[in-house]
Amino acid sequence: MPKAPGTVPAQTVQTPTDLEFDGTKQGVTVTWPKIFGAQGYDIQWRGITTDTAATWQQTILAAQTNRWDLSWQFTNQPHDGHTYQVRVRAVTGDGDDHKSPWSDPVAGVAYPTTAPPPPRPSTPAPAPGRST
Repeated sequence: MPKAPGTVPAQTVQTPTDLEFDGTKQGVTVTWPKIFGAQGYDIQWRGITTDTAATWQQTILAAQTNRWDLSWQFTNQPHDGHTYQVRVRAVTGDGDDHKSPWSDPVAGVAYPTTAPPPPRPSTPAPAPGRST
């Protein structure tokens, strides 16, 4: 009967590559090819329009998909014409020893759009002597 190994080699996971940035009408969308063995992805973003060394913002820990959206409806970000960076790392379990290094950041400009506001309501004034 074979013996159990004394140690188990660390599980390694590739770093995500080929990130694609899309400044969509909803905000920002970043996608990347799936990583074999990854259980999820950590995602960070930052706005670099006025500060190229801005602090990374943690978004989703161990997101289950290889897509991330920054939508203005929920975060008041992104701002039209501003530049953003996003980076990703693959996760295979708990703890930093189960995560890949961070990907090279991908950057792009956001061009979110909103529907025009509804027309201004107008209510005619009541005729003199009549109440509404």
